[in-house]
Amino acid sequence: MWVKNSDGTNIDIEMIDSELHVVTRLNGRDNITQHDRDIQAYVKHEFYQTIRGVYG
Repeated sequence: MWVKNSDGTNIDIEMIDSELHVVTRLNGRDNITQHDRDIQAYVKHEFYQTIRGVYG
């Protein structure tokens, strides 16, 4: 089963190497690594680039 847009086209999905379920909110968590912070920065960057492409 693939994730689809409302028009039936595939959504582009990229799996990340993380044991965390939520990587966008790390503050207040225990045992956060630099790798977790790097993943967070990457995910946020990709999100903003996607939004800029759609709404920019």
